[in-house]
Amino acid sequence: MKSTTIKKWHRLFQSSLYKNRKKLLLFPLILILSCMIVSNLPFHSFQSENVFAKTTEEITLSNTSVNVIVGDKTKLTINGTKEKVIWSVKDKKIATVSTSGYVKGIKKGTTTVSAKVSGKTFTCKVTVEQPVLSCNSYLGVIDNETTLTVSGTTKKVDWTSSNEKVATVMKSGKVRFLAKGNVVITATVGNQSYNCYCAIYTSNDFRKLTKTEKEVMNKIQLILAENITNRMTAVEKIRFVHDYLVLHT
Repeated sequence: MKSTTIKKWHRLFQSSLYKNRKKLLLFPLILILSCMIVSNLPFHSFQSENVFAKTTEEITLSNTSVNVIVGDKTKLTINGTKEKVIWSVKDKKIATVSTSGYVKGIKKGTTTVSAKVSGKTFTCKVTVEQPVLSCNSYLGVIDNETTLTVSGTTKKVDWTSSNEKVATVMKSGKVRFLAKGNVVITATVGNQSYNCYCAIYTSNDFRKLTKTEKEVMNKIQLILAENITNRMTAVEKIRFVHDYLVLHT
């Protein structure tokens, strides 16, 4: 009886092995593949604290101090965030600031621009410069030289001559008079230009000018410097000078 029972269980076990032989054969293969996949995973995949870590970029203002010319603009920017920035200026008589961070010089002086974002406030010292050209008009003599200067600014000055056949100007502002005629020497600082109107004579012609004539010529040059614009025609310029002299001399 006992022997019969053992044989019966033996046959059942063999039958079970036969039915599940495919699954048993696949098990080692599955185990091997699992080990291969796990071994190829990068180490940081198991460090859960780094998977969801986020790096926050520091919020900064592009400049803590700027110099700007009266009439010119310069741009300030906030880096490290896309949130809305609220711009303001302490003294609007000195400078203004737009909603996009453009600072415009209004009058010579110093003020502060503030930028508020993400609960923080950033400030920038703004110094507004007013460049001054050393002369508005000049009576020159052929083969002579003079040096023009620009004060009141820390920025680079670029010099140009409206007619290099009459006068040339060097990077230093030194002007050399070459021929009889009229010429405009321009000093450009940033986007602003400052002009000196020059009348060039021969030495003989200059000696013939009386003191009164020289004063009149200088006055005409000053009028041109202060009132004549590039949009005016030659006739309009002459008429303006004539009318001014009639009224004021």
